[in-house]
Amino acid sequence: MSDLTLIYDETNSPKRIYHIRTDSHGYPAFLIYHNGQWLYVSAKHFKPSYTNI
Repeated sequence: MSDLTLIYDETNSPKRIYHIRTDSHGYPAFLIYHNGQWLYVSAKHFKPSYTNI
């Protein structure tokens, strides 16, 4: 997978996406490293980063 970076709405900062999984309803969650912790965060909290285009 190529490098994927999206903007995390909570901090308005770019976050690297390390893995994508779906819940039992098919909604995506992204694995990020935030404040020293690995977290799966719902995709609804992200927006595209246009610096990768």
